[in-house]
Amino acid sequence: MSYCPHCGADVASSARFCSECGGDQQTTGANPLPPRSPGASSKAGRQPPSPRRILVLSMVSLPIWVALLYFVTQGPSSCSSTEGKLVASGEALGDFTLTPTQCRSGEHEQFFGVYLLPEANNKGGVKIVKDPTSGYRVTIEKPGSCKEDVCEVVEVTADGCETFKVRVVPTSTYVNDIRLLDGSLHLDCDGDKASRPGSRAPRPPTVKANITFESCD
Repeated sequence: MSYCPHCGADVASSARFCSECGGDQQTTGANPLPPRSPGASSKAGRQPPSPRRILVLSMVSLPIWVALLYFVTQGPSSCSSTEGKLVASGEALGDFTLTPTQCRSGEHEQFFGVYLLPEANNKGGVKIVKDPTSGYRVTIEKPGSCKEDVCEVVEVTADGCETFKVRVVPTSTYVNDIRLLDGSLHLDCDGDKASRPGSRAPRPPTVKANITFESCD
């Protein structure tokens, strides 16, 4: 019994070629290998993956993990975004500040417009509707007034506002068959100037708002 000078495997003395690597037993390399230890496998000589190969595999799998992490941590509820706040005062609404954290499309209730809602329920909200004939209407919900799904609301009109700029525009993106909406709300309404002297009606609220919203779903 002899050993292969190419891979070190045991071969019969009469064999021309190695049964492990196929090397010619009559051709001795410049640096013949020593005999292989008993029980050693031909796989033992395999080299570990090179750093370059590991880097390439990591770069290929990275986008997959990033996408997975986004959907796990964010989810579909993070579609809309809002920035800004609304400050109201007066008898009609009370004194409060609304900082919306989500924006929902009015398409859920068959109207073109949006709801601007806070994080907590029953803390007020703003409904913006674009009427085909009269233009935009802005309705504000009084915080804590909802009872059995009925809430006290006050409509703010352009008559009593120095600034009344409302914009709702459709985007080209759909989520669950709902077209996403972008827009803004800028109000500067002084209830004292809008109220009529001697009138028994509640004084209109003073409202100041500077809110932008995107991807309302």
